[in-house]
Amino acid sequence: MLTPPKTLFFFMATLAACHSSDDKEEGGDSTFEFAYYAYDCATSAPIFDSEFCDLLPEQSGEGCGMSNPAGKATVGWDDPPQEGDILTSWTKAGYSSVLMTGHYRAADYSEWEIMTLQGAPISVNYCFFSESDNAAWMATGDVVEDPAMGQVVYQLTSNSGALLSGAVISLVDDSGQSHGEVRYQHETADELDPSLNATSASGLFLISNVEPGNYTLTISHENLRCGADYSFYTEIDNEVKVPVQAGFMASGSVNCRVGG
Repeated sequence: MLTPPKTLFFFMATLAACHSSDDKEEGGDSTFEFAYYAYDCATSAPIFDSEFCDLLPEQSGEGCGMSNPAGKATVGWDDPPQEGDILTSWTKAGYSSVLMTGHYRAADYSEWEIMTLQGAPISVNYCFFSESDNAAWMATGDVVEDPAMGQVVYQLTSNSGALLSGAVISLVDDSGQSHGEVRYQHETADELDPSLNATSASGLFLISNVEPGNYTLTISHENLRCGADYSFYTEIDNEVKVPVQAGFMASGSVNCRVGG
């Protein structure tokens, strides 16, 4: 299992990230069964009796599953669109509740159809941090979580070796007003650095205590062009839509390259 960055809570090996896309939303005619595995990020122990719910793509049924003693929860997708955004919630007493964003393409849909016909499992491994671990991490940035608000934890990534430092992050509503307080992760230490006013090479950041709603995450950088990775699909460079819910950490990533 991968060891994730401090507050990226998941490793989605199968639910692929978005690349170039026409964002087709035609209904499919397949049913998929996903096996989600929940582990503790600090101990790698499976997490029992946690709940996964797929909020997107929209389902006719409940779309939720509880994890067994091995950490496995089964969630079905009934005739989802052939391409679309993914939004999965995860909850467990004593752990930080998480909203995980993503996107799947028509190619992923086709791959899942083949795997389903072959009887191969569609498995996704996640790891999560306890409330106390996250509270300690947030405290390194002088942040105290307000349970009536939501938190946003995203990371800039790069498949091309682009330097990720120097990006200024903001979260804006439809009127362009900024929300939350941004804290950037230290370059090497596993903590936030309140002295930073832009991303370090780690690319990781927290936007704290945001009112529930739908926002646009913007990335300002002279050289970087960033698009959806584990996030909702976007055709606009350096902008990603982020949903925020009270008591949840919205988590995801955007992939960056140099130049146009």
